[in-house]
Amino acid sequence: MISYGKQLIGPSFRIFEEDRATVLKLCSWFLRDEVIAAEEGLSLHKGILLTGPIGCGKSALMKILCACTEPAWKFVMKSSLRTALEFGQEGYTVIDRYTARSYDLHGRPRSVCFDDLGCESNIPNYGIPFNTLAEILSIRYELFVEDKMFTHITTNLNADELEERYGARLRSRMSEMFNLVAFPGPSPDKRKL
Repeated sequence: MISYGKQLIGPSFRIFEEDRATVLKLCSWFLRDEVIAAEEGLSLHKGILLTGPIGCGKSALMKILCACTEPAWKFVMKSSLRTALEFGQEGYTVIDRYTARSYDLHGRPRSVCFDDLGCESNIPNYGIPFNTLAEILSIRYELFVEDKMFTHITTNLNADELEERYGARLRSRMSEMFNLVAFPGPSPDKRKL
């Protein structure tokens, strides 16, 4: 994993001691290690909701894990901000792109990781603010139930902030869709080190 990190992030990439427990949980999921995942309280039948403070390495770790996992578990990493802006430019085809059309040529569901959930703005749709990611996640929840479509998320928000931004209904669905993996609260901003 460290060699992938150095290739993808840069030669100074390293895993900090205080982050090892978080990294172990993530590795157990992406390597599909049933024993360690169970010991860590993770379900291999749910996606990952990775939360932690700004700059702790959430996005970097997800990029690295995507690069070193088996092809069946790879995912597209998509900025939540850019996804909302795409909706502003293209309209409802963006919702469709990440839901109904999120299947490969063989009909298998495609996994997506929405990076930095919560940093996006509500985009006006006919003058009414529209929460693009709430809509996408609600539909992906239905596809998760029907077709086991995995979704992953990175966010700086805690559970209460997620509920305030996306509503109690989606927060409840998130607990069914995701394994919560959290960086320790005092994790330093690694971009400043």
